[in-house]
Amino acid sequence: MWSASAATGACRRLRRESRRQSSPQLFGQLFRAETDALRRSFVERKPAIYEALQKADVDPKGREIARAYLDAFFAAIAGDGSYYRPVVAKNDVRVYTDGGRTTEACRPGDVVRPGTPVNELQRSGTMSQVVILDALWRWTAEERCETVQTSPVWIQSDAITTAYPPRD
Repeated sequence: MWSASAATGACRRLRRESRRQSSPQLFGQLFRAETDALRRSFVERKPAIYEALQKADVDPKGREIARAYLDAFFAAIAGDGSYYRPVVAKNDVRVYTDGGRTTEACRPGDVVRPGTPVNELQRSGTMSQVVILDALWRWTAEERCETVQTSPVWIQSDAITTAYPPRD
């Protein structure tokens, strides 16, 4: 039977680890094998989770909403292609407003942190136009970069990968 204790334990470990380390270090040190094992454990419990939802004292609309969330969750963790999204995996990757690298998008010398998720829109030569998800809080508060927050930008294409963190 599915137990929330597995997820709760994983959340506690993540919170404990995040207090000990900064975000970029944390995401770089999470082991892919552990993440994959946790994903598998959820997928193995999928029938029991849906059964619990079916038996829950919930009105039809609530059950429909909960099922939609479960469907999205399991679709997102089902395979490596859906789970491991493209991220920047290199150090010192600068951000530009154009594919020709003529104008930096933020302050001079600003770089993207490894592990930052991106959505690649197009490629031109060795550059990719991307939308950056500032999940590591690189460009917030006093270091805000309005361009990254509001527009697609350009980065070197070879910095983007879905093989992050690397397999052990």
